[in-house]
Amino acid sequence: MLQEFYDNIEKLGISREAIQEEKDEECTLLTFFVENEQEIPYNIALIFYQDENAEIYIRSLLQNYDLLETLKKINTLNGEYCGVTFLLANDMLTVKSYCKENSDIEFLFLELKQDLEIAQEEFKRFRY
Repeated sequence: MLQEFYDNIEKLGISREAIQEEKDEECTLLTFFVENEQEIPYNIALIFYQDENAEIYIRSLLQNYDLLETLKKINTLNGEYCGVTFLLANDMLTVKSYCKENSDIEFLFLELKQDLEIAQEEFKRFRY
């Protein structure tokens, strides 16, 4: 699935040179940035596993936030959505999903697109 991702990266409007890649024995991590309509950069991390499954992480930096209020909002979102998980790690608000579709790159792109739409809509709740 990793090679298929690279072969079809232009569907996302991302150049191959913009992608950072790290490999180990079990997986490959790809990271790159995209901007949304508010020009807020999102860091995208894709983890491709040897078994042809993948994880998607869409992250955005939070600044000057109230931890308790942020965690309450995250908890609410996790109750509203199925198939994605919202979390906060290292001051990064994150939407995470898991793709287990046996090498179907189209499903990965669809999931990534949907996750980006969710992030664009819901991350607005966290901007002060």
